[in-house]
Amino acid sequence: MWIDVAGATTVSVADGLDPALERTVAAAFRPYLPQAGSIAGAGVTIEQLIAGPAFRDIEGRAGDDLVTAYDGSRAYILRGRGSCVLPDPLRDVPAAFAFTSGFPVHEMVHSYVRTAAAVTALHNEAVVVHASAVSIEGRAVLVGGWSESGKTEVALAFAEAGARFISDKWTIVRADGSVCPFPASVGIRKWVLPYLPRLRAALPAIARAQLAGARAVSMVSRPMQRPFRSALLREAGLYSRRVAALADRAALSVEQVRAAYGITGDPTEPVPLGLVVLLTTAEPGTRPEAVPADPDTVARRLAQAAMFERRSYFSVTERVRYGGAGEERTDGPAVAVAEERLLGARFAPVRVLQVRTPFPGDPRLVVQSILRAVGDDPEK
Repeated sequence: MWIDVAGATTVSVADGLDPALERTVAAAFRPYLPQAGSIAGAGVTIEQLIAGPAFRDIEGRAGDDLVTAYDGSRAYILRGRGSCVLPDPLRDVPAAFAFTSGFPVHEMVHSYVRTAAAVTALHNEAVVVHASAVSIEGRAVLVGGWSESGKTEVALAFAEAGARFISDKWTIVRADGSVCPFPASVGIRKWVLPYLPRLRAALPAIARAQLAGARAVSMVSRPMQRPFRSALLREAGLYSRRVAALADRAALSVEQVRAAYGITGDPTEPVPLGLVVLLTTAEPGTRPEAVPADPDTVARRLAQAAMFERRSYFSVTERVRYGGAGEERTDGPAVAVAEERLLGARFAPVRVLQVRTPFPGDPRLVVQSILRAVGDDPEK
């Protein structure tokens, strides 16, 4: 089985593996559809090792819940009795994941294979940027920024106003300047629903139930969220806040979001890039303001944001250097440099804006500020 991800990269699963693995990979890369058979020159491959490797060095937990190893040529992540090769997505062609029985395949696919696939897009001069995207009158609007800056909410507010939803969190900017979704679910926070009445009315029943249960989780965890002197209790409080934050959102597929807004057609169809928006978080009470921005600066900031989001993958590089791999592996800063260069070229011919806005806040005000800046606000 193999999957073509917008012509930017491919993911291939070796023949004869557990069908459950194929289903996991297929689900992780929706809305792109799996193809039967195999493909030559895949960007990422997945296979299973019959015998476990002989490690030259093992690096134990160092406050990051990871155990890694090095066999003299390849890096591994260890989980219990299982192991998985963690390839260098730029130097290894293809980026081959080889795992032994006992390694959790869900973790492999969602935490590592997806990241490697995103980085291998660079081989085709494409960038998987940390941004959401919508389409307005046949042109893509890319909404990027740091984590928790409002990318999802602004993209959904655009959809409320009639835009065609493309993607959330991660978006592919291809070599020809067109935009396609990179597989990712759409996280819907409960607090934003009053600003998104069309989406709220069309939420699937399971999403409604999940958000309804968020209040109970928040109330149960609230006693652990106050300040503590004990380091152990402070850590427990931090974990409690994370649990409450995760409970207060529902995950929808791109197809479900598009259906909620009555959007039909192929969700993977490329759309020419027309506008780039960088969200930066301002103090509460600040009114959103969109101003022209330098394309190279925005490209640099989005490349840095993506590097931080991928830190768990590239932290293995630092660990393996201890084991003797030296400079044989590509690190996060090297990927950021390559992505910055390509994004700068893609952003140069289009409008680029920066919006300072509080978060959380009404995303409709952000949309209005963007439309005023580009001269498309009918109330201007």
